[in-house]
Amino acid sequence: VEVTGRHRADAMLRGSEQRRAFLLELSDVLQPLADAAEARQAGCRLLGERLDAHRVYYVEIDEAHARAAVNGSYQKGPGASLDGEHATGDFGWLLPLLRSGESVAVRDARVA
Repeated sequence: VEVTGRHRADAMLRGSEQRRAFLLELSDVLQPLADAAEARQAGCRLLGERLDAHRVYYVEIDEAHARAAVNGSYQKGPGASLDGEHATGDFGWLLPLLRSGESVAVRDARVA
């Protein structure tokens, strides 16, 4: 009996159900918010809680002016915030990843 395929299918289904539940919760939280800044902040918080992340940032990059704006964030615990304007050069190796439009996860920012 092939159980590996069954386990994989069960795990995918659970993942799909969890994803749908998260998207429903996100929709419920964002729907009443009229202010974009509040929506970004709420989205970062929910994603941070969902992923059990220490930090989540919403970053808008203006390459024409070599600026990156952190316009939303979530932070678990104490520490300095990155909210605000930054030179794109401040992101060094991270900028090409951010340019790609992909989500970026940094496991340990102290060594990144």
